[in-house]
Amino acid sequence: MKILPHYILFILVFALFYGHSAYSQMPVPGMASLNGNANYFEFAVECPVKRCEITGAIKDTNFFIAPAGSKFILIDMTFDKCIIRFDVFSSKLMRKNLNYESEDYMVYKYFVITKAQFDFKTHQIFKKTVAFSMGTVVIPVKFWFKPFDFSKDVTLGTTLGVRVLLNPQKGISINALLGIGITSNTLDSTNTNGHITQPADILSFTPTVGVMLEFGSAQFGVFSGFDFPSRYVVVNDQWLYANKPWLSFAIGYSIFSTGTKHF
Repeated sequence: MKILPHYILFILVFALFYGHSAYSQMPVPGMASLNGNANYFEFAVECPVKRCEITGAIKDTNFFIAPAGSKFILIDMTFDKCIIRFDVFSSKLMRKNLNYESEDYMVYKYFVITKAQFDFKTHQIFKKTVAFSMGTVVIPVKFWFKPFDFSKDVTLGTTLGVRVLLNPQKGISINALLGIGITSNTLDSTNTNGHITQPADILSFTPTVGVMLEFGSAQFGVFSGFDFPSRYVVVNDQWLYANKPWLSFAIGYSIFSTGTKHF
């Protein structure tokens, strides 16, 4: 079975437009406000805050001091004040500073700060998100090291894995992936120690593992795997790289993702 040049071109074009998994975040019902990145901030320095209603009406004239590094969700903003809710459930110090009793952990409390304090004492931050991902990946070049060689054998396969969103504003994420695919391997006299004199192509089953970095829609990664030839009995003692690990680089283009989970 000989691979024709136009077939290789088709695969590479397919990789460019429909490569490894793409992603779009899906909100978790009831958690949009708590986990939203668009309104998630952190105090750079200490800041006085007052208890208020969600409407902004002051409940307590006493000041509480929000320490530097305390994280909060921006609930509302007017020209002179901001209503916020602290993300306090994982910080004992924060609960103590804001007078949270044990029975209050799951009860929202709202606070008010001035617009000037918000502008000069806070900065936006992003929570990491984890998503299940699936898609396709094309591996155009492989490197073997015992002995060293490389080939143009193309693997086209399906991947499943986990995606961690590092910076949603810049669209940067990292993906840990497992995959399975089909490879067309070319055998010749060099990689078979002269057992095969005329180049011939065989199909191999190829499990893979890899890491992908995603920048917007573009994806770049490192993959490793094994090629298990379909004609195992015939080529096992002839092809030098049968069932041996290889290393490769991969490119992809975003399509979709599902099941976003926030933490």
